[in-house]
Amino acid sequence: MSKSSRRRARTKARKHAPQRRAPVVPAKAPVAIGKAPVAAAPSTVAAIARRELLAILRSPFGWAVAAVFLFFASGFGFVGSVIAGQQASIDGIYQVVTGVLILVLAPVLTLRFRAPGGYRVVIGRWLGASGFYLLLILTTLVYVVLLAIYAPGRQLDLGLIAATYIGMLVAGAAAVAIALFASSLTRNRVAAYLLGVGLLVVVWYSTFMVGSFSGSARNDLLDYVSGFNRYQSFSLGLLTVPDVVYFVSLGLGALLLGTMVSRSRRSGTAMTASVLIVLIVLIGSNVLASRTQRSLDLTRGGLNTLSSQSLNAANRLNSDLHVVGMFRPGAGNGQPEAEALIALYRTQNQRITYRRENVDSDNSDVKRYAIKEPNTVVLDYNGRSELLMPGFQGEADFTAALLALESGRAPLVCWAIGDGERGLKDVNEATGYSGVGDVLSKNSFSTRDLIIAQATSIPIDCDMLAIVDPTAPLPAQSVKGVDEYLAAGGKLLIAAEPWAKDAQSTQSLNSVLEPYGLSFSSALVIETEPSRHASLDATTLAITGYGTSPVTRDLQGRVSFFPLATAITGTPAPTAMATPIATTSGTSYAIASPRSLQDLGRKSGDAPGPFTLMETIERPAGTRKTRIVVVGTPGFAENRTLPPDNSDANLELVLASFQWLAEWDALVSFPPKGARALPLALSQQDQSALIFITTVVLPGLMVFVGGVIWWRRRVFV
Repeated sequence: MSKSSRRRARTKARKHAPQRRAPVVPAKAPVAIGKAPVAAAPSTVAAIARRELLAILRSPFGWAVAAVFLFFASGFGFVGSVIAGQQASIDGIYQVVTGVLILVLAPVLTLRFRAPGGYRVVIGRWLGASGFYLLLILTTLVYVVLLAIYAPGRQLDLGLIAATYIGMLVAGAAAVAIALFASSLTRNRVAAYLLGVGLLVVVWYSTFMVGSFSGSARNDLLDYVSGFNRYQSFSLGLLTVPDVVYFVSLGLGALLLGTMVSRSRRSGTAMTASVLIVLIVLIGSNVLASRTQRSLDLTRGGLNTLSSQSLNAANRLNSDLHVVGMFRPGAGNGQPEAEALIALYRTQNQRITYRRENVDSDNSDVKRYAIKEPNTVVLDYNGRSELLMPGFQGEADFTAALLALESGRAPLVCWAIGDGERGLKDVNEATGYSGVGDVLSKNSFSTRDLIIAQATSIPIDCDMLAIVDPTAPLPAQSVKGVDEYLAAGGKLLIAAEPWAKDAQSTQSLNSVLEPYGLSFSSALVIETEPSRHASLDATTLAITGYGTSPVTRDLQGRVSFFPLATAITGTPAPTAMATPIATTSGTSYAIASPRSLQDLGRKSGDAPGPFTLMETIERPAGTRKTRIVVVGTPGFAENRTLPPDNSDANLELVLASFQWLAEWDALVSFPPKGARALPLALSQQDQSALIFITTVVLPGLMVFVGGVIWWRRRVFV
């Protein structure tokens, strides 16, 4: 048989052979290779919070959020306030974090929370996201360390810093709760983020968005529910009851709403009713909290605690005091500071009421009180009003206004003119006194010009008289009128210059002082001690140590300048109590006769120091007191020695002198309070180093850690 025949026979046999079936083997469940069995989802709040926090920390996305947070906090908060402003303060960081960053970053932290869940899940997720936000806030402690390093010898106000961080934490926790509520409303991540940002912007800035279009009653509600107004007090070092209750209620309310939305499909009306009851309780607690002004001052120097003088002034009010804040909405308008101070006064006397108005829309109050500047505070008492302008809204200014209102009239300063005296309307930097006029008007004094040469008597309504550097001698009848005024308990500020062009002008002033035993020497005082005069100018005397007087109680250690001064000589009269305010060193000397400025060196005929440059006199006058402030130079209050040209103690010295003359001793002895921000003196090298550390190193470190996590996940997972 051929090979082909045999092959056909085998094929035919296979076709007719019976078929065998393989035994059926039961299928086995597939086994995952390299993976552990899936564990059950955590059920406790702590476990859920831990899982969510670790999920963010183990994700490159979380570290990217940290890098963005630090970059903007550094660039706009630290560099913009600390370096540009040269001050050791974290207020700029606080404003950037609470006002901007948490609004855009809180919704980012809750984007992964889309699945519904019960209250344990909602609270756990909130704790996880809030825990990551807490870690972000803790990274900003680097700024505090840097401030401590670059402010050597000066202690930071840790109480103020602690209050600021408490504000960032409570505001951030509430913002995360609102963002979590927004994420429960939709499963679309983009929609959830936009909705979260929108809700936060409305809650934070409702007073700016709607307030200008509504009436006063509506504004009061918007002012309270606006988060922007509620978190400002923390940056002042205050923990106020209304603000703390507000943020706690805001967070709890958002969590309850988020829980209700998440369980709405599975729960009945009982759950909804319970949530509504709790929300009503939270709203009621805010209503009650809004009626109290109780607060806790955490600042080291009691910056938010009223002095005994202010307490007495507030408690003496026997009629209603209406305080109106005429502010222009916006950051930096002074509103938080002013309202925090007003709240302190309101806690002392229920007769003090406060309302805030928009200066751009409240035309009736603008006309009624003749408002000329935005951000002005009005005090209305018994039909009389005092205006506190921007920059003059501190505790001393407020108390001074109260004293003026309680007395029934503002003290009148009669300013002598007509004989070449310095004038309150003169704006010249070297000779003008317009700065003094501005200071007096802003501190509850009224002024009126008095032609002294024509006055045979001083008007009885003059609470005090000022005669500053006349260039012509006062007539005898004017001197007699001043004598009679002082003998009856009048008040006088008198100043003369050395080497007067008309010696008789100085002699006429000495005639006024003769009954009190003092006089002007007319000699020019030269200071040889380098630390006691201005740089390269021995004729501009610098005073840092003062005599014991209510006028100088707050000025010790602060420098004030006395340009071109003459000495005050003589022995005080037995019935007069004289107090030297400013004196020169023992190495100073006085030149009696005029010389050229190039020939001011010491010569044998020059009188040796020390010399008195400023002195106060007080003498009983029946039931009243005669008070005189004698100054050996008109330059101590020239425009060039006052702000904005000079920020030394001359302004306080001038104001304290008039307050002492007005017998406002409570204000003169006002206890000094430190500044909220310490001044810094950063060199260009220091600034460059700080900018590099805060804007490059810190965010760069976050980016590096996030990059490492991304690389490990890409390689090992």
